[in-house]
Amino acid sequence: MARWLALDVGEARIGIAISDATGFLASPYTTLHVTRDESQMWQAIQRLIEETEAEGLVVGLPISMDGAIHSQGKRVQAFAERLREHIAVPLIFWDERLSTVEAERLLVERGEDELGKRYKTTGGRNRSARFSYLGKD
Repeated sequence: MARWLALDVGEARIGIAISDATGFLASPYTTLHVTRDESQMWQAIQRLIEETEAEGLVVGLPISMDGAIHSQGKRVQAFAERLREHIAVPLIFWDERLSTVEAERLLVERGEDELGKRYKTTGGRNRSARFSYLGKD
């Protein structure tokens, strides 16, 4: 199995996580700051793809519990569609609806305390949600 990068696209920052070579574990990798010059963003993401030898990107898609894609989700979709034109690897969207719940469950299973859980939930969400698709058949 190959390494994949996961993108958590926000208005000011893009959180990047990377899977291990097995696709089973993922770790926070870096954060990119969103700039008005999108060409800088495309170049930075392409550099990350090259330096990590990632074979694809997973972009977290915020979908509401009723399945609707609202303004943030539409903004993420538009960003990813523009990004597709500048990369040579596959890009897929991943529904992140229950990612926080899953991250918290995993932290509790590992015995993390409440403070640790609050501190690590965002990173855990990125790791659990974006890479949970790797276990799919």
